[in-house]
Amino acid sequence: MFNANTWGAYILNGEAFIKRAHANSAETYPDFGCSFETFTNNEFLELETLGPLTKVPPEKRLSKSSIGASTTRSLTALTDEAIDAAIQPLLRESTSTAQD
Repeated sequence: MFNANTWGAYILNGEAFIKRAHANSAETYPDFGCSFETFTNNEFLELETLGPLTKVPPEKRLSKSSIGASTTRSLTALTDEAIDAAIQPLLRESTSTAQD
């Protein structure tokens, strides 16, 4: 998917991980315009942020930033409301940390 201010999260064994990134809608992104992708199989889950397609001259570098945060959270149930209650405070925390 493309989302200019995207985030993805997962909770495993009471620990929550959130990954955030910013994308520019004026740029061209790989994989049909995606700035964020997920992949999962029986061994792992991947939260991947993508940068825009960019030509990099020889001997030059390119970097892309994303923010990852991990904390312990308890879920009272696997419902949308319980997940929102666990994740929304983390999103607010990671936003304020990124702006400091």
